[in-house]
Amino acid sequence: MRHKNRRKQVERRLHALARRVVKVRADSLRSEEYGILEAYRVGRGEHWPGQPNPSSAPGDPPARQTGHLMESVRYIMHPSELRAIIGPLERGSTIEGPKPVPYAAGLEYGTLNVEPRPWIRPAYERWRAKWRGGGR
Repeated sequence: MRHKNRRKQVERRLHALARRVVKVRADSLRSEEYGILEAYRVGRGEHWPGQPNPSSAPGDPPARQTGHLMESVRYIMHPSELRAIIGPLERGSTIEGPKPVPYAAGLEYGTLNVEPRPWIRPAYERWRAKWRGGGR
């Protein structure tokens, strides 16, 4: 009986440690996404009337206009599984019902009228290179 209890304790502890690893990595990727948006907050493109900053040039990450996109970069941990959702999510998003910011995909991949302004994929590549290299 003691052996089973000890095993359960070890399993719980390992799950807690693994959950912490997922949380650290999720926060690290969120930081990369946020960092790219911060670095490109003023664009190199046209300055449209009524916008506080020039727009981003095609191929550059999106420039900050309202700050909503940057504020939406967050992660949600699954309560029992070792997974998280990371990205531009509306407040009130849950792991079962994530609500992505509606225009984020159009900025990342482009639309019929707007060329891509990628920021999620470059953030992921930077993040992945750091973790593969053993960094944080």
